[in-house]
Amino acid sequence: MKKTVDECTLIMSVVPSVRGFGFAFFDGMWNPIDWGFRTAQGDKNVSACTHVRGLIERYRPDVLVVEHCSQNNGTTPLNRSPRVQQLLTDIETLGHEMNVLVASYSREQIRECFSQFGATSRYEIAKTISQNLPEFTVQLPPPKKLWLPESSRMKFFDAVSLIFTHFYFLAIKPNTKVKKTGKK
Repeated sequence: MKKTVDECTLIMSVVPSVRGFGFAFFDGMWNPIDWGFRTAQGDKNVSACTHVRGLIERYRPDVLVVEHCSQNNGTTPLNRSPRVQQLLTDIETLGHEMNVLVASYSREQIRECFSQFGATSRYEIAKTISQNLPEFTVQLPPPKKLWLPESSRMKFFDAVSLIFTHFYFLAIKPNTKVKKTGKK
């Protein structure tokens, strides 16, 4: 019997960056299994997709959660480079090819999910996650200084925020229009 998005428990989330991607795996909402950041080298999109394929083969997730390639129902492009936008599309395609359900959420939907905790910035969201999951407390980087690059650890916090957003829209706002695609 095939699972629906509502019945899936093993969730994988991937968030690309200019240097690679952050990822997280959860078995249900409160049980993180694995998380981290992978660096992509050479042809970064090919390298990242190879890493993502390996993670999917290893864990066999029920759902792959990614960020929308555009905001506001496709009318506003993400503040991402064309290469990273292509990587998001490639990761979605990879999920479909590997017979994994794919769900995607916009930054606005992530902010809506975390606004109930008073968290609106990416750092505030990461701080909220670390306060609710002890596994992530030591992983929280210090607030970013204007003159310093962002910690790569923020990308797996972004991945975790997508997983929480996924559960939020399934449980709290189940009738919300969410992009769900896949072959399962």
